[in-house]
Amino acid sequence: MFKRFSSEEVSAQNQVKASVQCKIWQSIAEEYPGLEPVLDDLLPKRSPLIVAKCQNHLNLVLVNNVPSLFQHP
Repeated sequence: MFKRFSSEEVSAQNQVKASVQCKIWQSIAEEYPGLEPVLDDLLPKRSPLIVAKCQNHLNLVLVNNVPSLFQHP
């Protein structure tokens, strides 16, 4: 059920700009309105946000180098 990722499985890591971070925050709030009260805890607006691209089109969202969310097509 849970998978560990090794550095070989991560193809790229990019710190996103503040505008992209805001769009990610807004899209999650629209998609999952029940998360909005705790969304600031999951994705703090002032913390650096990194998106790691992994195999099989999986994206991990890292907050302070800790996986917080993932996107799978």
